[in-house]
Amino acid sequence: MKKYALLLLLSVSAPMSQSHAATPPRHASAPAKKRVAPYTGKPKQRGLVRAFRVGFNEEFALNVGGGITPALRKKFAYLMRAGDSSTHAADARLMQLIAHVSDHFGGKKLEVVSGYRPKTPTQFTAHSRHNVGHAMDFRIIGVPNTVLRDFCRSLKNTGCGYYPNSSFVHMDTRESSAYWIDYSGPGERPRYHPPDAKEGTTSGEEDEGAGEVDMPAEHAVSEPAPRPGPNPASQPGNTPPAHGVKPPIEQASHQSEPKAEPLPKPGDAASKP
Repeated sequence: MKKYALLLLLSVSAPMSQSHAATPPRHASAPAKKRVAPYTGKPKQRGLVRAFRVGFNEEFALNVGGGITPALRKKFAYLMRAGDSSTHAADARLMQLIAHVSDHFGGKKLEVVSGYRPKTPTQFTAHSRHNVGHAMDFRIIGVPNTVLRDFCRSLKNTGCGYYPNSSFVHMDTRESSAYWIDYSGPGERPRYHPPDAKEGTTSGEEDEGAGEVDMPAEHAVSEPAPRPGPNPASQPGNTPPAHGVKPPIEQASHQSEPKAEPLPKPGDAASKP
């Protein structure tokens, strides 16, 4: 009887000891989490756009979240001014879009390369949204242009242009979304991908290539010869942009301001021309 009880005790205790042996130590370190670059984040103040105007070397702070007042419109028009300092009435929806993009990326500083550009007989395209102050070429400090491009493409009724051989992303306001890639470099004629595509074809309008920006005369410098861009037929659409090139700036005559529209929300997929 004692022998039977001993065998029964051993058969019950053995599995329990095995289960305890298989249990990992309570204080074992957890597997390291993959770190993600902090491109997005919560801004310190929603609607506050901090911007640096390339070429003019000026800093701006625009509180779009506080309401679009006449004083704010004037300040935004001055930020968007052309190289000859001419201005155009501010587009309220473009202001809202810029604030929305700024908030998404945690309020990081924008570098505005180009805004308003007066129409000229020598511009590459007959109709440009830069000519009416509805477009901005910009980048965000600390954010790859590919990341900025992808977010701009998600915005409703917005045109997004990607320039792998330049240093900015184009964004404009329009009636329907559009996306294009232009492989031209600074000063070159647009080279769209695919070859027969043109900017903004969903609304029947084009826009300028990467070289259509102007530098104020007092800041003009000689530019190195533009390097040849990649062959669109052999390059993917997500080629990383070249950094370090600081293209010029823009301007215009006054027109009636468009009616302010509600702030767009991400999620509307842009159609490719």
